[in-house]
Amino acid sequence: SRRCPAVDPDDHHLFVSLCCATENLAQAALANGLKANALLQTNNHIVCNLELTKAIESPMFRAIAQRKCTRADYDGKPLTNDELRLLERAGTGDGVSVRLLTERPAWKACSST
Repeated sequence: SRRCPAVDPDDHHLFVSLCCATENLAQAALANGLKANALLQTNNHIVCNLELTKAIESPMFRAIAQRKCTRADYDGKPLTNDELRLLERAGTGDGVSVRLLTERPAWKACSST
């Protein structure tokens, strides 16, 4: 019932959103002493089985309440260098790095690879 075929015809963003919600559920469960075992079924339903475990509050769990999104119109102003550094730091971790593309030629070069 939440599909938006006009802007997401292959449901890619829908499934990404569902997977993010499942990860939030798993992090919150762990913080409350439950281990979540998520499984994507062939009918595209996600099932989470929960089992008792030691409660652990991960940094990802603590970040859930701080995350923000907006549906407001983008004001068109580019991010400051400080904001770009914060964004890069937030997305960098063990085995993960961020590649920020801030100029149009870089966007086009990246989209063609």
